[in-house]
Amino acid sequence: MEFQYTNEWTVIIINMMSKIILIAYIMAICVTMVTCNHWNEHWNKYSQDERQWIMIMFCSDCEFIKGDLD
Repeated sequence: MEFQYTNEWTVIIINMMSKIILIAYIMAICVTMVTCNHWNEHWNKYSQDERQWIMIMFCSDCEFIKGDLD
């Protein structure tokens, strides 16, 4: 009876790697959700004038800035 050692370990490693990638993907989604929720709560603490000032200061679109300053 012939034993295929290499093929068995290859399958085991591929299965482990696919599980690790799946877990990492799920963790990345969770971290993104928590971060977005945190920034949303942080952003809601600003008044409308402060939000407009922040958007003008950090916006790279010159037309947007020019339109807001008029």
